[in-house]
Amino acid sequence: WPPDGQKLAYTTARFTYGGGAKAAINMIDIHSGASAGTSLRPTPVLSLSGLGGPICWAPDGRLIYSISEVRPRQLDSNLFFNRLNSRNEVEGPPVRLTNDQGAVFSVSVSGDGKRIIYTKGVPEPDVYVGTLDNSGELSEPQRLTLDDRQDLPFDWTSDGKQVIFISDRTGTFSVYKQAMGQRVPDMVVGGAQPVAEPRLSPDGSQLLYVVYPNWEDSKYEVPLMRVPVAGGAPHEVARANWISNHQCARAPATVCVYSVVRDKDVSFYTFDPFKGTGSKIFELKDELSQLY
Repeated sequence: WPPDGQKLAYTTARFTYGGGAKAAINMIDIHSGASAGTSLRPTPVLSLSGLGGPICWAPDGRLIYSISEVRPRQLDSNLFFNRLNSRNEVEGPPVRLTNDQGAVFSVSVSGDGKRIIYTKGVPEPDVYVGTLDNSGELSEPQRLTLDDRQDLPFDWTSDGKQVIFISDRTGTFSVYKQAMGQRVPDMVVGGAQPVAEPRLSPDGSQLLYVVYPNWEDSKYEVPLMRVPVAGGAPHEVARANWISNHQCARAPATVCVYSVVRDKDVSFYTFDPFKGTGSKIFELKDELSQLY
């Protein structure tokens, strides 16, 4: 809300690969659509790449908002502001307020406009392992990954002894495997580009994963790759804009499926880890297909 309480400012954006699309701050006059059935007409205030959701209108007229940092700090965001004139038009370029680690979740300003309170966070999920007994009870989970980075599990090795997960402990997401009691994991797939979704082929011999293009890459073709779990050279299985997920059934079944996200639909295809794409089996039409 602005100081006079007569308007409302809000952010809007369309989700895209890597968050590279421009977002905007719009404004509506709460009295312009007071009659029944009349829509409020938004007025654009500013449009920026990396604009986040949290915004606040300070008592002195400053519009405060968050912007994502450029690579390699693309997961961090910080606060900026612009002053608005009497016509609620932006004056001058954005002015930086903060420059610290983490993503801004919320922001507010004190009543006298002298203090800003904001919440930031740096996610550090870890991998835990628990045991299910015959009744379905889960034992006390034991922490597997001992670092303070992002660790996300996806599968087990076929012998059930090692967890397959991704971690950004080197700065870029890579694939690792680790057994309980093992303090340092073994890297399975690494490189300059982030990889994700490591899952096994039906027979457990191949590790399937996707390679994500650089953040904000307009040509976000995502390759689905395979590499022998025992070690060897990777091979491309399929490629599309963009492959969002994949998984195979366990032997003796041989079915594998991946999904492709487009602007207004999500499509599912069968594939063979060694022969590539099979056939399209299903399609979902949705304006918010990127959120599946």
